[in-house]
Amino acid sequence: MQQLTLIAVVLGPIVSGLTQLLKQIIPAKDKLAPVLPLLIGVVIGLIWAWAFNYSYAIYALAGILSGLQAAGYYTLIKKPTTNKEVTNHETK
Repeated sequence: MQQLTLIAVVLGPIVSGLTQLLKQIIPAKDKLAPVLPLLIGVVIGLIWAWAFNYSYAIYALAGILSGLQAAGYYTLIKKPTTNKEVTNHETK
């Protein structure tokens, strides 16, 4: 587990940078935008596992985690509220 999180932390900025680069080159549709970092993460993880003869499953999972990090899914856990939502809630 420790190896998995370490790999995901290393791959995260790489996947994020490549995702932003590809979004500039290829205009991604809104529906495909969250999938792009996942695919990039898995591909990079599998290439890394193949190049250094490591476990494909661990590196593919680390690629998924780094793709989720790059896509910003951590924001789904804690959704920020706007002032409008706060005032509507307070008046009820």
